Amino acid sequence: MGDRTFSIKHFLISCLLWILIVFAGVVIFDGLLVYIFVILAFVVSIYYYFKASSKKSKTTKGEKKSKAQNEKEGTEQISNQNTIKNDTKELNKNLLQLNIKVRIENLPHLELIEIIIDKLRDLIPKMLERFQKKEITWQTEKIAATYLPDLINSFILLNSERRIGQSNDFQQSLEVLKIELLNIENLISNAQIADFDMKAGEISMRFSNILK
Repeated sequence: MGDRTFSIKHFLISCLLWILIVFAGVVIFDGLLVYIFVILAFVVSIYYYFKASSKKSKTTKGEKKSKAQNEKEGTEQISNQNTIKNDTKELNKNLLQLNIKVRIENLPHLELIEIIIDKLRDLIPKMLERFQKKEITWQTEKIAATYLPDLINSFILLNSERRIGQSNDFQQSLEVLKIELLNIENLISNAQIADFDMKAGEISMRFSNILK
């Protein structure tokens, strides 16, 4: 507001000065050329004044737009961080409950199951932070939310005799999960983004077939 008031005052003073100059030129020199020259100078002065004002206005609008954009991006970033935080919290809660369930049921290969659970708890938050919109991140979350729980729950439903008979198959399926998580860890550690989609497709096909 202060800059605008200053500009208006400056403009009015300039107009007054030019009027005085015109009057003086006509009275003192009584020359038409002087009068024309002064008028032209006055017009040029007004042109550059409004050009400068327009440029300043555009700069101010650009600054406001940039500020609004930065605020929007900041808000989206905070929202995204909160989403990741909530997803990670839910993930840890579900995996902890699964781990407790495995211990209560006294399932075989407990150490291998816990290695997989720990690897998921370590990998997924990193992937959500760096590669949230990638298919491989969604598939890794699906391992935690669907593939691993379904595999364990299917084994829990077996009676004692069938558990003994299918223990080796259960172990092999767990080993496959572990190997895939190690492969995923290697991909994201080296940021091999070009291979993400291919690996995501492999995971989807492999574990869908395992759980059939």
